[in-house]
Amino acid sequence: MSTVKRSVITIGLLLANFTSYSSSAEEMIRQNSGFTLNEATISSIRQAVLDNKVSCEAIVSSYLSRISSFDHAGMLPINAIIATNPKALDRAREIDRSPTEKNLPLACTPLIVKDNIDVKGMPTTAGSKSMRNNLPADNATQVTRLEKAGAIVLAKSNLAEFAWTPDYSNSSLGGLTRNPYDPLRTTGGSSGGTAAAVAANFGVAGLGTDTGASIRGPSALQNLVGLRPTLGASSRDGVIPIWLTRDTLGPIARSVSDAALLYQATYGYDPKDASTQAARTAPSFDSAAVLRRGALNGMRVGVMRQVIDAKNADPEVMQRFQQAEDDLRTLGAVVVEVNLPDFKKLTDIPWPNRMEYDLNTYLQAEGADRSVKSFAEVVKSGQYLGELSQFLKAQVGVPNPEDNPAERNDEKNTSALRAAIVGAMNRENLSVLIYPTWTQPPRLLTKMTGDGGNDNPVIAQAGLPAITVPMGNTRGNLPTGLQIAGRPFSEAVLFSAAYDYEQSTHHRTAPLNLPAAAIAK
Repeated sequence: MSTVKRSVITIGLLLANFTSYSSSAEEMIRQNSGFTLNEATISSIRQAVLDNKVSCEAIVSSYLSRISSFDHAGMLPINAIIATNPKALDRAREIDRSPTEKNLPLACTPLIVKDNIDVKGMPTTAGSKSMRNNLPADNATQVTRLEKAGAIVLAKSNLAEFAWTPDYSNSSLGGLTRNPYDPLRTTGGSSGGTAAAVAANFGVAGLGTDTGASIRGPSALQNLVGLRPTLGASSRDGVIPIWLTRDTLGPIARSVSDAALLYQATYGYDPKDASTQAARTAPSFDSAAVLRRGALNGMRVGVMRQVIDAKNADPEVMQRFQQAEDDLRTLGAVVVEVNLPDFKKLTDIPWPNRMEYDLNTYLQAEGADRSVKSFAEVVKSGQYLGELSQFLKAQVGVPNPEDNPAERNDEKNTSALRAAIVGAMNRENLSVLIYPTWTQPPRLLTKMTGDGGNDNPVIAQAGLPAITVPMGNTRGNLPTGLQIAGRPFSEAVLFSAAYDYEQSTHHRTAPLNLPAAAIAK
């Protein structure tokens, strides 16, 4: 089938998805103040509420209506949301009543939170039927920090069950999430539900987790900005883990500025997460200071071509990457090649094998109050996708990390890889490294075998920070992402480079055929 014919069919299916949009919701949206949800930013929402141009209640109500009308509609639904927050409107009304609340830095920011992150009053399921009754007693630390800054948890999003696969987001509880740019294609994983919801304007931004690729992959495939922070820069408390030696939480947003605002609210030491001890002495993060034009002028940028599988790379993606290199040079960057000696040996690191230990630690944090008691209970239940069975069963009975020589080897190998990358940057006096986030466009859901072009794991293995930013579309409207990586705790540099590139290129485009909903007062 030709690309043009497939595109016509895809657009028809998208339109079919939205025919169920209710007349009452549409009438409410038409009687509006002129403020639109589509592509709204954190700052624009906050200012509109602060100026009393629109109420926070109306904003939250309209987002909830949009989710209800679009997410599960049509023959090929996006299917990004597992559950909406029954307390979201109550929190919006609190903000409307209080001038102090309206003035908070994230006032009335409706967030989509990946459903492996604890939100008090809602189950934390990791997309698994085996965890559907897992009710946390409190928020994850990052959720608490975001709420204190004025954000509202609007909904919990679908994910790859137990955040396992980077290729797609499918779960026994939430089903399959589809890419709003083309419902025949994957969102990537595992934070695919959060990314699809943010891309489709179901919320203004979101929170995901990244163990190997899971924030950056879905963000790149859906024209978003996604940050994997330095391991230890922000808390993982209250998160269903895979492997705590790799797991991170980070923002997913439609703009670099929105991602920076969320990161500023969540960054820093948390006594509930020992890994954040290093953040106590790391530089502070100020979003206003890092979001500046001209940051790339004179910056030395290293092209990390060794992570790219040239034989598997899509020509159009590589054209976008070459254009990105050219754009960086135009902005004054000095772009050079960087190579790591013994790259294959350094990156040949087995993934950890400690999920049982880490999940049990999460479950035991609240003692007997958890309805799910142990990892072994989860595995025994069989209430998860069949494709996960082999992976989960292989994790049972693995020695605790302190008794496992493989864990000590993992620490050694990780340190060696990190030192090699930072050493190469030091030798060339580089500020950042760049490469395509994925070397393939979003894959057809019927063709998920083989390598999908995931370039993300190396930085995750090294525990280093990386941000992805839209790099342009292929096949007409299929997004690609430019990944910008750096030294430990160099997030300020990454955001500066990403912001300058974003503001100079403006590659972000919204999905076709999604209505630009306006908000009533």
